[in-house]
Parts: sequence; structure tokens; C-alpha cells
Amino acid sequence: MDALHPGRHRLKFATTVADRDGALFPKLEMFMPEITRRFPVIGCIATHSTDRRVLCLLESAGVRLATIRADPDAIGRHRREAVALALRGAEQDHIFYADLDHVLRWVENQADEFNTVLDAVIGQDCVVIGRGPQSKAALPRRLAMTEAIVNEIFGLITGHSWDLMMAARGLSHRAAVSIVNGCIVDTVGNDVAWPLFCRQRGFSLGYLEADGLTYRTNTDYAHDIADARDQDPHAWMMRMHLACQHIEAMRPYLAIAQ
Repeated sequence: MDALHPGRHRLKFATTVADRDGALFPKLEMFMPEITRRFPVIGCIATHSTDRRVLCLLESAGVRLATIRADPDAIGRHRREAVALALRGAEQDHIFYADLDHVLRWVENQADEFNTVLDAVIGQDCVVIGRGPQSKAALPRRLAMTEAIVNEIFGLITGHSWDLMMAARGLSHRAAVSIVNGCIVDTVGNDVAWPLFCRQRGFSLGYLEADGLTYRTNTDYAHDIADARDQDPHAWMMRMHLACQHIEAMRPYLAIAQ
């Protein structure tokens, strides 16, 4: 354990991965030791169709692994299940949730910032980690424009001007247990539902920004190519669909703002 970061042993890592083509496998081979060094317990939900090399590598690294049927409308449920896996035997430990591909890029490109964030999430019940200025500036237009609507509505409800849709969260044990047992949002709208759920129950909230938290598709990341889907109407429609799922997840919390 890193003696310079005595609080880090209290963090368990919950994550999800969907990688049919094994695009992440070379990166995972390189950086999985860096991830396991930081987290004594990792719980991962992977799709059945994820490349077998990826699944075997995770298993060999001692990850608590469960596989599920791919369902783009159940991303929030899968994330909740990953938190439940990491919680097993966690006693009072904190949980750090992030999608696996995001963490790989973060560790590869800004490991020191990643360490700083891990240390900083300890002490509050629900910490939202958003993108920093450089990371936001690099977003494709279809993400920047659709996510701005979600962030604006969240801000009107809570008064917080936060970047919500990268899913990275720090959770205290009590907040994580409460989310697993009571936050029933199964869609990707969990990005907004988890902090709103915690806020409604009086848990403490916090916010951090990180430039190492970046968006790239698995294929673009694996081959180091630039995003080129802003000219694809289907890609815009998908981002609008995801934004609408976030908006629906916020609807039950509108009364809080009134």
C-alpha cells in the first residue's frame, strides 16, 4: 500500500465494462497492475459478449466479476450491481465507481491527478467527479450540447453547476448501501439520480473536477484516433436519447427545488 496515501486502502473500486471486440485488452494488460495496486477490492459487471481475453485478465487480477446480458437501457442497474459486488465485506469502506475505460485513460495520462482524486473523495457521502476545463474543451459537439441541458436542469434543481455525465462517483459505505437498496433508476440516468437520491436523504455531497477524466470510444482509445461521429445523425440521436433518460431520472426530484 502506498504509504504516502494512507486513506486509499479504504477505497473499493466498482466498475463496468462492455468490450465485444477486445479493444481495451492491450491497455488493460498494461495498466491493470496500476489499478489493482490502488484498490484492494474491485467489483466489475461485464457484458456476456465482452471479449474473453478481457474477462480472463480481470479474473486473473482477482476482480470480483459477474457477467450480464448487454442492455443499453440498464446501464444504471449494472452500475448499481457493480457497487453491490464491491460492497461485499466492505464494512465501512468507501466505494469509488467509474467506467473501466475511463479509469484506464486516467491512469495512463494523469495518474497523479487520479491519486489526488481518490484521496479527496474520502470524507463525504457522495462526491461527483466531473471533467475539468481541458477535458470539457475536447468533448465532441454532440456530447457538449446535449449534456449541457442535463447539467443546466440539475443546476436549477440543486443550485450546483456540475458536470454530471461521466459517471465517476465517490460513495461512503452508507450512501453506497442506500443506493444499492433504494435507488431504482436502471438507465444511464443514474448519473443524476445517485446524487439527487443522496441529497434527498440528507447525505453530504461534494464535487471535484479532473482533466484526466476523458471521453473516447473504446475503438478510438485503442487506436488513438480522433472522434469523427459529430457528422453522424444516429450518434446525435443516441446522445439525445441518453440526455432524455437523464431528464426523466430527475423528474421525481423536481419538488425538492420548489
